[in-house]
Amino acid sequence: MIFSVEAEVPGQRARSGRLVVNGQTLQTPCCMHYSRQGCVPHITDAAATLGQCDGMPLAINVALEHFVDLDKPRAERRKVQGRGHSQPATPGESEEPGAAGTGALVTTLHEYLGMPADSYVLLATPHDMDRLAKRERWVASTKTAVGLLTNGNIESRLQPKAFMELLRVLRPDAAVCLADPGEAFYRNGTPDAAAGQASESGADGSQGSRPPRVSKGRQQVAARAAPAENAVDDATGESMSTEASPERVAQRELRRRAERNLTFLKAVIGLCRAEGSVQPRIPLLAMLCGEHDLDERRFYGASVAECIGKSADALAGVAVSVPPLAVAKAHGGSAAAYIGASLESIPRSLPVLCAGIERIEDLVAAVAAGADVLDNKWAYDLTMQGLAIVASFEAPVSTEDHGLPAAGPEGAAAAGGQLLGGRRGSDGGGRPLKRVCGSAGRAAGGAGPAAGPGPEAVDAGADGASRRRSAVTRLHGHAVVADLRAGLAGPKGRAGAAGLGGAAGAAAAAASVWAEDMRAISPRCGCWTCARPHGRAYVHHLLAVDDMLALVLLHQHNAWQLARFVAAMRAAAAAGSFAAAAAAFGVE
Repeated sequence: MIFSVEAEVPGQRARSGRLVVNGQTLQTPCCMHYSRQGCVPHITDAAATLGQCDGMPLAINVALEHFVDLDKPRAERRKVQGRGHSQPATPGESEEPGAAGTGALVTTLHEYLGMPADSYVLLATPHDMDRLAKRERWVASTKTAVGLLTNGNIESRLQPKAFMELLRVLRPDAAVCLADPGEAFYRNGTPDAAAGQASESGADGSQGSRPPRVSKGRQQVAARAAPAENAVDDATGESMSTEASPERVAQRELRRRAERNLTFLKAVIGLCRAEGSVQPRIPLLAMLCGEHDLDERRFYGASVAECIGKSADALAGVAVSVPPLAVAKAHGGSAAAYIGASLESIPRSLPVLCAGIERIEDLVAAVAAGADVLDNKWAYDLTMQGLAIVASFEAPVSTEDHGLPAAGPEGAAAAGGQLLGGRRGSDGGGRPLKRVCGSAGRAAGGAGPAAGPGPEAVDAGADGASRRRSAVTRLHGHAVVADLRAGLAGPKGRAGAAGLGGAAGAAAAAASVWAEDMRAISPRCGCWTCARPHGRAYVHHLLAVDDMLALVLLHQHNAWQLARFVAAMRAAAAAGSFAAAAAAFGVE
């Protein structure tokens, strides 16, 4: 992996550059497309459609936890029943227990997924960001191994040697080192935060997020974290009695988790050096941990920078993730602050992969803070809620220019912003998508008449109450979302679908503002959906009758829009106009 900076923005870490991975060149900043089981959701040949956006290979985020069982012999994999991995025979696979070292996969991940190396760049990250925070239970890590929840909800813990063997079998173009991100990073389960969210639930008609279920294993971990009586902290000399505040106990556990992650990273770096002389080394990126604590992020970033200082070729780059909006709000943080704290000590010559962005403002803030490759999981969240985004970095978005109905005011987007931030397949406050989609009034315009002057539809939510929502909601001056489910509601509340179907779905569709609108979602969009064009009425009809083709068309549009938005930031950074344009998003 070779990274070179071509232009820098004065006063910021934002830059445009060139990232060469496995012989393929990515112009940065760029999007890294979210995938499930290695495939971009709802799109069969992403390179043929989304690849036209930037005219370069498509960067794909491949979650390692989906493929942990591929480094095991086929007989053992049958027990796992992983999706697509329990077939009686797989091309490129060997029955020999000693073949390829493990009796497992002989081919590369590119060939296994049918993604040619000249069209796709496969970047392996530890977890599926969508699955990670939906889980009812958490796989705790140990002093020597990092926990993963693999296919079939099988708990697995990988030690450094097992992780390196997995990379040797899969051979992605680059990989992020395993690390325990910490459950608090994805779930806002603190009593104070939960109470605060519950008190805010009346503002947008939403419900506060409930604390996660505490399993027996996690109770044992908490018990081990509690200090012994009369114990003293070696670093501060202060008492560590069991009467210490919950905040101090949590802080100590946070530092222990950081030290375990650092130990794992250093062990992997040592193995990389040892194997480098035997076979080509897979570029390794360090995951910068620290959860929602800025000081811990600085500590971890400084520790990783120390590893880099000892050996310049130890790491090819770093990866950073930001917590969901609800967690960040509960702790008074922001995407810019989290990313900035993590990268404070990291050399600027290294590429930065960023995940977890859930708002258009945070997308700009991430690039300003130094992110080069950005996960577009947000596009998937929009799609699964029946929403289509129209965004522009260079100029404000006018609904009239795109032929859209008048949008609700930006103030009404607060509820929508919380909804659209659902990294975990939720509304950002911890509620499952199916509940939000069933309660259509909370989807994209706020509660009641405050949804704004745009065309509205009154829907019956999952609880039977009538709610009003706008067909178009303004997230920001430079971004609006069209809710193509407006006018639809159903008892099933399926994610991305109205849950009606048949005559009931057709009747609901006919009464919607989109029913006779034959124009593309955005006439100015160059995506596969809008270029054909597939009209708004057609997509709305597909949602009404619960047809999965609606998700195909919506994801083509949303992924294209975010990719073009990032490409516009790249062009602005190269032209020297990024700082001026970013100021419109509150980024200094």
